[in-house]
Amino acid sequence: MPLQKYVAVREEDFNECFETYSLNYTSDGAAPVKINMHALKLNEFKQPCAKRLSKKIIYSYLVPYCLKDVKRSGSSKGEVEVWAEARDLFRMQKKTGEVGELILYFFVEALLKAPQILCKMGLKTNANDEVKGADGVHAILSEDRSLLKLFLGEAKTYQDFASALNSTFESIESLVTTKKIDHEYFLVSEHFRILDADLKDTIVTLIEKRNIEPVFACLISYDEDKYTNIDYIKDHPKFMDQIFANYVAKINAKINSDILFQRLEFNFFLLPTDSVEILRKEFLARLEGS
Repeated sequence: MPLQKYVAVREEDFNECFETYSLNYTSDGAAPVKINMHALKLNEFKQPCAKRLSKKIIYSYLVPYCLKDVKRSGSSKGEVEVWAEARDLFRMQKKTGEVGELILYFFVEALLKAPQILCKMGLKTNANDEVKGADGVHAILSEDRSLLKLFLGEAKTYQDFASALNSTFESIESLVTTKKIDHEYFLVSEHFRILDADLKDTIVTLIEKRNIEPVFACLISYDEDKYTNIDYIKDHPKFMDQIFANYVAKINAKINSDILFQRLEFNFFLLPTDSVEILRKEFLARLEGS
């Protein structure tokens, strides 16, 4: 596909961090819904290894996540300086949502093969600002270049799954009903990240004509208590099947609760862990140089 060659995240890097299996669900209802659950690989203490994931993303993908191709290619700075420039865009706050946004980027590029086409972090004028609107924008362009599938990101890292799910749909509702989604289209047209003038012209034209298929790509990472009170390795398949079916039912119930959501398309990535607080701490430690 025309955009696929610009995917930065390598599938083998994703597989280093996550178990080789995944659980998948695709709806057969009116609203197209895909739900995938992945588990972090375990460390030597049989705990989900957040450190491996944070090191892989922070050290390998921070720069392409944060900076446009033109800024990177035109820089006279060394790799370390460019990485530091990207790092300085982050809010070093305990409850930052930017960790989830980074992980969502990793998932969308590795699994959907949809490259990021808008570097929202690079649009910040102050590191203490939050990214407004969608948490990420990725795309797939049809072979005949007549349709743009636009993935609009929402990332939530909460201790409680229900709270994360509610917050996800509140954000999506705000984006759609207040027409903030039109601003996302404008940002892509004005700040397209890839150095390819013809490709940009094609995508800008499709956006102007609204030949777009928006998809909400949502990461929900949450605390799963069962990680710490069952024999994870022995009961792994059964454990994952049970919690996955439970969360699929909750997502579908939320979609079916509102006609607005029933008209949208979704792609969910579920990431259970023993502690989202530890997950955030690991990422912040890497960003701070620990």
